[in-house]
Amino acid sequence: MDKKRILQKLFWDRIIDPDYLLGLMEGMPERIPGEKTDLYRRLLTSCDWYTLLQIFSIQTLKDEILKEEVIVRVFPEELKNRYRYARKYYLNKLYPFQDEVLKFIQTGNTNFYLTGG
Repeated sequence: MDKKRILQKLFWDRIIDPDYLLGLMEGMPERIPGEKTDLYRRLLTSCDWYTLLQIFSIQTLKDEILKEEVIVRVFPEELKNRYRYARKYYLNKLYPFQDEVLKFIQTGNTNFYLTGG
């Protein structure tokens, strides 16, 4: 997935360097306070959940993107509620369980294969 192309499409209405936006996504400091929040808000309002999962790690989604300060800027209200649900269910219940299962498998010297079907 070409993150740079996604960012160019999302910020078509602003003259902003896509490399700067990529840097923000990777932890570079903001030039203007709030730019990272605006970037995350645009991603939440423009990309579907599965695209977000391809772009970001679960940890980044949980720690940065699905923070309440970003979600409150999302419109419409129904979309805010969906992301709140995703934060509550997927990131607080499902993914910690998956992490524990994977850790168990890795430490148990168990032959385990992921299949695609």
